[in-house]
Amino acid sequence: MKQGFSWPEKVEEFENQTPLKNLDCETVTHDNRKETEQHNEQHNDVLAVESQRICITGGSLNVKCVSQIVFNSHVIGKKYLENLKQFHGHSSLYGEAGLQALYLSNLNTPLEHGQMGIQAVYPSDFNAQSAASRSVLQTMYTYKLGHRLFNGTCVWSQEYWFRASPYPGQNSLQRVIIFGDMGKGEADGSFEFEDFQPASLNTTKQLIEDLNNIDIVFHIGDVVYAMGYIAQWDQFTAQIEPIASTKPYMIGSGNHERDWPGTGSFYQNMDSGGECGVLAENIFYVPAENRANFWYSTDYGMFRFCVAHTELDWREGSEQYKFIENCLASVDRQRQPWLIFLAHRVLGYSSVDFYVEEGSFEEPMGREDLQKLWQKYKVDIALYGHVHNYERSCPVYENICTSQEKHNYIGPLKGTIHVIAGGGGASLHEFASINTTWSIYKDYDNGFVKLTAFDHSHLLFEYKKSRDGKVYDSFTISRDYRDILTCTVDSCPEVTLAQ
Repeated sequence: MKQGFSWPEKVEEFENQTPLKNLDCETVTHDNRKETEQHNEQHNDVLAVESQRICITGGSLNVKCVSQIVFNSHVIGKKYLENLKQFHGHSSLYGEAGLQALYLSNLNTPLEHGQMGIQAVYPSDFNAQSAASRSVLQTMYTYKLGHRLFNGTCVWSQEYWFRASPYPGQNSLQRVIIFGDMGKGEADGSFEFEDFQPASLNTTKQLIEDLNNIDIVFHIGDVVYAMGYIAQWDQFTAQIEPIASTKPYMIGSGNHERDWPGTGSFYQNMDSGGECGVLAENIFYVPAENRANFWYSTDYGMFRFCVAHTELDWREGSEQYKFIENCLASVDRQRQPWLIFLAHRVLGYSSVDFYVEEGSFEEPMGREDLQKLWQKYKVDIALYGHVHNYERSCPVYENICTSQEKHNYIGPLKGTIHVIAGGGGASLHEFASINTTWSIYKDYDNGFVKLTAFDHSHLLFEYKKSRDGKVYDSFTISRDYRDILTCTVDSCPEVTLAQ
């Protein structure tokens, strides 16, 4: 770890994220396939400048939707542009490099009010690891949404902006927001068929107010609580548009997105209202090999995130179990030291009343199969939704705290810290009256988590309440790469005399 590092009292804004000034942009009218084939000719021009202008025209007046372009070498050309789909108010990460990805409606389909055109400015041989490409990665991009009328005139939205994501291993200030179970709301209570998410607007408001100090958001399940009412999805995407139009907004799938009898969900309840995961899978992009599975890994600078899908089988021997192990095992901890596990249902530890009544303190069959992976690959923090409150455990393995420290961890954790962050907005769940040795902090309130990686050796964890945005719980981790390599119980292969 860096010598002389001092934890700041307040994390200052790392760099100015004020959008670029409005630049002249010629409306694109050519067929998008011809424009795509011109990318090679633009290569040298792109590398010679620090910022680029993206011109987009689209077939929608719904300006809360974010039209987007993929920045990655293996998605160049009309072959891939034909497969892009429309998403609502949503930025995301794409591929192994964790690049910002932006999407348009299917570019091969004629639109009712004119042909969609696109002009993208990025090198055709884009490579996240090259020095030249890294300069593109750090660029800020501005964009507008447009609708072409029959008479050829365009109606334009306001100008939006985003900053390209850090490449894997990049040493820079990186700030991550994580919560679950937020839902949506209306300030005046209108358009509500069920007022189940009373604090949703509070969480959204806090994130918008602190947007310049946020780099990426993870909403880990129970996203909207639409349960079959598609208008609720429109309401939700409008609510988060100020966030998701500028920052990557990644989601996980929860019971209210996926569960329905006879559809392959692990739980045979009706919590999705018949959506069966279809809306979540098509409105929000995630870099999953199989979109229907919705489990995925993604890299963001010094972070590796392994996102599980708790509504599908995760037990040992399952397809998802193999994915989880591969995600944890494949990260280079020297470049990406902060290994984070995300899931909707609690697969670790919780003191909520309904788990305690079952005698499990977790989703039944949760940690029994997965804790060996968390321990073996030294997962730093596991975060969950589903339970509508906040709780933090000590670094723990097999119900035993591996450290007695509570706020300033130095060196190996020797276990995984488990966090319940399901208080994004939904009505709260009561804690059981029992006290456990592994539970360090409990809060019966709505809130969210913020992770700040200062460098490869220093991480700050903060829990903030949605009501005021203030920090109510926090801890730090200070260590270097050799600490990650340290063998602890069940984290290294057994060594015998025969070996």
